[in-house]
Amino acid sequence: MVAAGYDNGDVKMFDLRATRTHWEEGQLPSGVCSLQFDRRDAEMNRLLATCLEGRLHVWDLRTLHPEDGFARLDRRTAGDEAGKRAGSTVWEGRHLPQDRDVFMTAAGGGSSLTLCNYNCGKIFFFFFSGGFGGGIFTGRVRLVEGGGGGGDF
Repeated sequence: MVAAGYDNGDVKMFDLRATRTHWEEGQLPSGVCSLQFDRRDAEMNRLLATCLEGRLHVWDLRTLHPEDGFARLDRRTAGDEAGKRAGSTVWEGRHLPQDRDVFMTAAGGGSSLTLCNYNCGKIFFFFFSGGFGGGIFTGRVRLVEGGGGGGDF
């Protein structure tokens, strides 16, 4: 599988063995800057996308529904103190190889590094007529260090 993000906010996952598009998510609220699967050597679990305007998106890749796609967690980093501007562009997001729940982001002009901890929470599975399943993603991202202190965002 290969994932690609586009400046119009589209995210697509391609199955190279079957030479087809496996999944696509249309029009995120802002353009995609980076994508990363949480592990290379294990079955796909999560996909992290960092975007313009301080946005993060995490998809749970165990919950594919043919029409609704994967369950997704969306977060927006803090903007200026007055809350008038959007957060800085999150240029990069990378998982810690030893722990897939920890990732670092690089935002703004390259001077803002943030260490985040992802808490999976619960995934509630449900099934539709026709046998297709889906899920509701209740995870959250906790700010560990950088960007103004700890706490959820």
